Amino acid sequence: MGLSGGVDSAVSAYLLKKQGLDVTCVYIVCWDEGPECRARADRADAVKVAMELDLPIKVLDFQKEYKERVIDRFYDDYKRGLTPNPDIWCNSEIKFGMFYDWAMKEGFDFVATGHYARVTRSVDTVRTTDGLFSPAENSHLLTQPAGSARGGDQAQQASVGSSEVPADRDSYYLCVPKDTHKDQTYFLHTMKREQLARILFPLSEMMKSEVRELAKKLKLSVAEKKDSVGICFVGDVDARQFLKRRFKEEIGEVVDVAGKVIGHHKGIWFYTIGQRGGFEFTPEYQKKFGGEVPPFYVVEKRAETNQLVCGFGAETYKDHFVVSKMNFLVDREEWGKGDVQVRIRHTGALLACRIVPESQGEMLVELDEQQRGVAPGQAAVFYSNGVVLGGGVIK
Repeated sequence: MGLSGGVDSAVSAYLLKKQGLDVTCVYIVCWDEGPECRARADRADAVKVAMELDLPIKVLDFQKEYKERVIDRFYDDYKRGLTPNPDIWCNSEIKFGMFYDWAMKEGFDFVATGHYARVTRSVDTVRTTDGLFSPAENSHLLTQPAGSARGGDQAQQASVGSSEVPADRDSYYLCVPKDTHKDQTYFLHTMKREQLARILFPLSEMMKSEVRELAKKLKLSVAEKKDSVGICFVGDVDARQFLKRRFKEEIGEVVDVAGKVIGHHKGIWFYTIGQRGGFEFTPEYQKKFGGEVPPFYVVEKRAETNQLVCGFGAETYKDHFVVSKMNFLVDREEWGKGDVQVRIRHTGALLACRIVPESQGEMLVELDEQQRGVAPGQAAVFYSNGVVLGGGVIK
């Protein structure tokens, strides 16, 4: 059980123990720098929770790998003019990468986290009339294990709900949780399909308010602890200030969509697609609007020339984009032709779309309604009837 020092993982650990599982807690150290870092405090909270629940706890140090695979990559992408999401890499490289691999090597049957997500298993494949998978009533939730035993040979016999872990791992699906407001599946779309049979999300059927209430009832020391925000494992840090630790200001041109210089900025790595303002207009351009320039938004970042392309009104909206580096959690041919939706940012709306396959595994996504802030480097995650179909990187 990945124990972060927060209330979600604490309650998750309690629920697993209550169900009769042999639970070992693990705290992962990834970052211990900067005034915003809470690693030491979180570690102390995790140890205290493990003691309160009478569970063993181990500490894994992945600081070197986290810096190389997440933080350095974060800086590199911003320097290239992209808008990355480090929390997605944190899950793919650390939590469901190194941590998962460590747990399997150690002979554990499952890896559990406090994410708000759900894994379902379809015993009889259920499809709607348009050919799309639907997690109907005969799916089994991976949230109430009847029992489990540690050990390599016994792992295949582990009981989950009323079903044994099958040899066919592709019959498992990543789905949205009961608490759709806290839904974290956007960050989890890079998981490997074969991992799903070994993943437990104990909070899949709980609302956040219920988690808090249960933590208070159990008198857990983290019951009132605020949720973590900011960059995964780093903490609540302003992105611009974090980028300044690596990049210096570098004055560049702000141009309109026609290529005319209208102002100056302080370095493209300090801006994101869809961002409003944050740059200076030339006096001549301000005069054009009588001194009151309308809200301008960043619509493109040109790393090779250090230019920001900005616009207002209809210029800031897009109705299509290309997605590359796809990870499929459901085979592409099973997506059907109908009810597919895409999310282009965490907690963003599910957008109706059409998919057009392109060469080299890329996909053209056509939106029914135009959207502002379609940012290269961000993730596009596809859903149907609450099932995560897969996702990739906006190109």
